[in-house]
Amino acid sequence: MRKTAVFAAFVGLVAFGASAQDDPPARVARLNYMSGNVSMEPAGADDWVPATINRPFTTGDYLYTDQGSQAELHMDVAVMRMGQQTSFGFLNVNDGAVQIKLSEGDMYIRVRNFGQGQVFEVDTPNAAVTLLSNGVYRFRVDPNGNMSYIA
Repeated sequence: MRKTAVFAAFVGLVAFGASAQDDPPARVARLNYMSGNVSMEPAGADDWVPATINRPFTTGDYLYTDQGSQAELHMDVAVMRMGQQTSFGFLNVNDGAVQIKLSEGDMYIRVRNFGQGQVFEVDTPNAAVTLLSNGVYRFRVDPNGNMSYIA
């Protein structure tokens, strides 16, 4: 009887601990390619660290490519390529929306598998652009953040 009570208490604690953990996000981007010096600032961190291939990126994560560097991220709805000296981050990533912030540099975004009712938004210092359909989009923000170009 005592063994059964101890076992039941153990199972209860394990079940409570497992339910208390946050589920991982359903939608993430993965760093698929990089060349040169690429740095990241994970959500909640105060320091930039070297980026690593296959690292998942989600809400609050930032990425920076240095002079002569490039990076490419893949997610279920898009491929994002960063040129040199580009700073960008994920403001919001969930099942219905992707919202990114491009502070400076060049970014090529190929949106694919765009679902009904989904939102893909790119925020620059000068504009917020909602991408409404599958396609190829190019963004450039000058180093001072004074001008944003969209094609």
